[in-house]
Amino acid sequence: SNEHNELGDGTTFPRSLPTPIPNLTNVALIATKGFHSLALKKDGTLMGWGWNEYGQASTGGGGNTPVPTPVPGLSDVVQVATGYAHSLALKKDGTVWAWGLNTHGALGVGNTLDSGTPQQVVGLYGVVQIVAGYYHSLALTSDGTVWAWGWNNFGQLGNGSKSDSSLPVQILGLTGVTQLSAGLHHSLALKLDGSVWAWGRNSNNQLSVVGLDSSSVPIQCQNVSGISQISAGALHSVALKTDGSVLFWGADEDG
Repeated sequence: SNEHNELGDGTTFPRSLPTPIPNLTNVALIATKGFHSLALKKDGTLMGWGWNEYGQASTGGGGNTPVPTPVPGLSDVVQVATGYAHSLALKKDGTVWAWGLNTHGALGVGNTLDSGTPQQVVGLYGVVQIVAGYYHSLALTSDGTVWAWGWNNFGQLGNGSKSDSSLPVQILGLTGVTQLSAGLHHSLALKLDGSVWAWGRNSNNQLSVVGLDSSSVPIQCQNVSGISQISAGALHSVALKTDGSVLFWGADEDG
């Protein structure tokens, strides 16, 4: 699909074969979700394209960004993440920056005002990984704790409540974390011991627990151990085991 210039080629024509994005080189990392994408270049700067109604792709707001365009005001970036209509950047100094749609506080700046320019997430330092769900954001710090902010109607902030937060809150009882992943309304954490913990929406058993609508605190995924990597889809979860096998749980309507 290319209705919102998701392919970054300056057109809105859909394509069925991979096509190089023009004038985009020296890329180190990419992030995409919703209808916009970000590319982190090797020099620590960002380029964005696609849907830009809230300034989530590049700058300002309104309409689309048809070709990769610099995200202003950011340098020394080492990681990027994208939500449905907001974006996150982790800088070399361990600070997190956010921009785009902020209706539920997903930018973590203490208010719910949208921003077409990057703003520093309040009170977060020593961050080593960032991930973004639909309307919520997560950060893993160097001490193995996890912080979350934004939409919380399914408990996806993991702090024992279902109230939104426009500032980072610590996820309860979760330490020794080495990796995060965020789905639509649920999140996963991988711990040092190879166990996986999940919280948020459980409509399709994406938390690995049957008969539970949601959880506002992390719960250990059942029959999941010896894990080396995790990934959360929209309504399903995936884990790679140290022996090279893969586990899946959650929604399966489309196989």
